[in-house]
Amino acid sequence: MTLHSPGPWMVGYRGMDVGCENAKIGGYTKLFDVRGWGYLTGFGHGALGLPPEEATKIQMANATLAAAAPELLGALEALLEAYYKPDERLCCNGLDCGCKGSTVLQLAEHYAKQAIAKAKGGAA
Repeated sequence: MTLHSPGPWMVGYRGMDVGCENAKIGGYTKLFDVRGWGYLTGFGHGALGLPPEEATKIQMANATLAAAAPELLGALEALLEAYYKPDERLCCNGLDCGCKGSTVLQLAEHYAKQAIAKAKGGAA
């Protein structure tokens, strides 16, 4: 059993927060703020002083990476499980159900690639 909010998580408005679907009443529910705007755009001690356009890209990348956390966790768990049985077939030889004879490792690799793509802002 996981204790975190169920996925999928999504990036909120302008990358300022990450949230998920509210299972009880529907709609978007903010899980946490993505902090750092002042660090990215400020001019104080230690701040980067970036232009807003560049800071927005970084803010969105940070939020996108955080929103991919449930998928990344699931992919890592699947890869760890597949590590011990890489050649085990999912269910059959591929002739009965359409799995094409895929192995546990191939399925784990598929989910890992999807999670990485989501973390990088690509299609998941």
